[in-house]
Amino acid sequence: MSLKFPQRCPQLRPQLLMFILAACTFFGCSASQQGIAQKSLNIGFLHFPPLYVLDASGPPQGSIVELIEAKLNAANIQFHFTHYPLKRLLHNLHTGEVNIFAGLKSHLKHHQNVLYGEQPLTSIVLQVYTFKHGKLPRNTSQLKGKNLGLIKMFGYPGIRDILTAPDNSKYITPIEKHRSGLLMLEENHIDYLLQYQRPMDQELASHPVKGLRHLVIEKFDIYFIVNKNTPDALNLMRLFETHSTQGIKY
Repeated sequence: MSLKFPQRCPQLRPQLLMFILAACTFFGCSASQQGIAQKSLNIGFLHFPPLYVLDASGPPQGSIVELIEAKLNAANIQFHFTHYPLKRLLHNLHTGEVNIFAGLKSHLKHHQNVLYGEQPLTSIVLQVYTFKHGKLPRNTSQLKGKNLGLIKMFGYPGIRDILTAPDNSKYITPIEKHRSGLLMLEENHIDYLLQYQRPMDQELASHPVKGLRHLVIEKFDIYFIVNKNTPDALNLMRLFETHSTQGIKY
């Protein structure tokens, strides 16, 4: 897979070049000389713009995709990306069918099967959105009893189970797509939408609306995660950890 620098992310280019040089210095030779497996690594991802963007017409895009491409291409490691629904992705990462994923620590129940990066790659912010006036819910407890939309593809770690419990499920509306959530808010089919900031920012950039209010509910850190059964898993994680990613804006 060739390295590409999409025009919409020019601020990443200097950092990616630093990563390439760091990877070459770290390994000092080809991946095969270091024992990195020549079997194509399976990189799992889910549609989460702008970090991961599923493109039906070609390979996936997004800032994390670019970073993984840069590091593995620089180390001469074969890889491919596979899109999964969240539950299947996490199951396959646990079993080893997926070798690498960048996601939340709190998603995985079987932590002993994976390695985590020491430093967060970036973070994602979960917010509640509404057109209603008055005080906004500030936490999960205050979201209970509200006419609330949840995006189906998201796990909302530690939150979904509480809000979809039998005593509260009647208030919850499952929503298929980001755009659908915004439309349901506009048309008053739901009063509140629980959504991550970045996908919503992407949606609002193409479909701006007036009067939308929001408040942060939770913040989650994103880490590189490598299945321990992946050949040379520790070296792979060291490659991803080479040079801090702090300061990169996604």
